[in-house]
Amino acid sequence: MMLYPGEQAIASDRVEAIVGPQVRLGNLHLTNLRLVFEGFFQEPAVGWVPRTVLDLHLGYVTNVVAVPGAKERHTLRVEAGLGYVYTFVSPIAHKWMEAILRAKQQAPAAPSSAARPGAANPVVVNVQSAPSQPSVFLHCKHCGSLTAAGSVHCTSCGATL
Repeated sequence: MMLYPGEQAIASDRVEAIVGPQVRLGNLHLTNLRLVFEGFFQEPAVGWVPRTVLDLHLGYVTNVVAVPGAKERHTLRVEAGLGYVYTFVSPIAHKWMEAILRAKQQAPAAPSSAARPGAANPVVVNVQSAPSQPSVFLHCKHCGSLTAAGSVHCTSCGATL
């Protein structure tokens, strides 16, 4: 993960992101400005590579909740403006919640809606939103994860469907 000038890393850990019906393994990063999730995607030529799936300025965070779960599968729920909800599974969800809330208190205001990718300010990349119409998903024969109907390759393992 690249840092902006003046940005400082606070925490980083491997978590699972709940993205619709799928679970995506990746790294969650917290800085003094942003919450970033880099999910792992399989590239045929090089294997598993991280890609930024969420880049959320802390100024957009409206609420953070840690929900206890069984066998250290606690849920971290991060709510942002416009009703977006980002859900992560981590054995230390309560520590993430505390760290995000502390960082948010000290973070500057969110950038204006005029911010563009590549500009000096980070922008929001949506991970999860309510679908506008029903979706159909298929189980991958190789790994069992759900992938949207019409996809040629599994979004989890890359196998041909």
